[in-house]
Amino acid sequence: MINETFNFYDIYCNYKEFSSEIESDFNRQYFMPCLKDNYNIYAVTHEYGHLIHNFLINNELGNSKTKREYDLWLRRAEDRIYTIAFEDNVKLSIKDLLHMASEYSRLSSAEFFAECFANSQLGRNNALGNAIIKFLKEKGIE
Repeated sequence: MINETFNFYDIYCNYKEFSSEIESDFNRQYFMPCLKDNYNIYAVTHEYGHLIHNFLINNELGNSKTKREYDLWLRRAEDRIYTIAFEDNVKLSIKDLLHMASEYSRLSSAEFFAECFANSQLGRNNALGNAIIKFLKEKGIE
């Protein structure tokens, strides 16, 4: 994980140092897998995943949703993504699927969604990345 004591300005100005730090995060599964060539666009793709779940939530619940409703939608989405992954990969155990999730995706259901989305778009898809594609199709997004 990028050390919070770093001065982010200094890191972003030194591409070699930044790349090394990001590669370390991928290697220790802090983020979902992706092609090394896509490390530099991982964060923006992850954030796009948040835009997608917010779009879906607003379409289904409207603008007057409560935080509880928002969180519940995301927990149900996470459950559905795990279910799809399990059904599509019957040889995998639940433990295997849980291990595929990045450390960062364990922070919240929203981060799980965004991490799975990034995985689905940036190569080296795992079962969760493939499952979110099916989930999005179920929701009318292709």
